[in-house]
Amino acid sequence: MTQKPAAERPPKPTGVESAGGRLWEMAKFGVVGGSNAALDFGLFALLHFVVGLSPLVANTISFSTAVVSNFVLHKVWTFSGRGQDRHWAGQLPLFVLFNVIALGLSNLTLWLLSPLITPAPAKIVSLFVTYAWNYVTSRRYIYVSKERPES
Repeated sequence: MTQKPAAERPPKPTGVESAGGRLWEMAKFGVVGGSNAALDFGLFALLHFVVGLSPLVANTISFSTAVVSNFVLHKVWTFSGRGQDRHWAGQLPLFVLFNVIALGLSNLTLWLLSPLITPAPAKIVSLFVTYAWNYVTSRRYIYVSKERPES
């Protein structure tokens, strides 16, 4: 079997298109997500257990704070090589929309689990639910190039 000339072969995947690049991206997403989960949980605990706000109000405030941090860190580090042809002003509204949905998922998880477990473990479960949602929506819809939609 003869090999095609280099000009006729498709280019080898690089960056996040390669398996190693995707794993590195997922690891960075996990680091950012973990640090923002700590921010979210810590602020939730402070607002609920120390300040005395209801779990849903405390969750809304802590979640919203973590969303802002997430957007900035994902834009400049996690997905820094993706969607750079899109201005942040075009990405932010979509990011906020998906995170409003994530907040709904988080509050729904908290509400459903509240009769079964205390607020702290319910909040931890909600973090896993929103982590999965946020990775998929960020990768497929927010941090993508105008020319090439993500597959």
